Amino acid sequence: MLSKAVKILSVDKTRSATAPHHGPMVSSRFDGWHDVVVLMPEQFNDALEAVLAVREQRTVVLNLSRLTPELAQRAADLVSGGINALDGQQQLVSDRVLLLAPAGVAINRISAAEAGQS
Repeated sequence: MLSKAVKILSVDKTRSATAPHHGPMVSSRFDGWHDVVVLMPEQFNDALEAVLAVREQRTVVLNLSRLTPELAQRAADLVSGGINALDGQQQLVSDRVLLLAPAGVAINRISAAEAGQS
């Protein structure tokens, strides 16, 4: 059973993940929800938004499938370095999908069998 509920936010490409409409997660939010941002960069430089979102205490699902394999690898390396610098957590979900979380959020991988047990 998961310890925290997750609220998924859609990301408008015209607005930055760090824009003022997304305040940092601070003591004003104790409702058990944690922001999750889903990013699908279309250019190498767009991947930096993932690091900026984690810096703002958001968990990020980064889907690099729209990039060429070479650019996806470069973007993953860039993001990995940024997340490490922030003492964040990262987990490879699939071939080109990464889960990134700030330092205070644990990423726990569970099997389907474990998820079905209550």
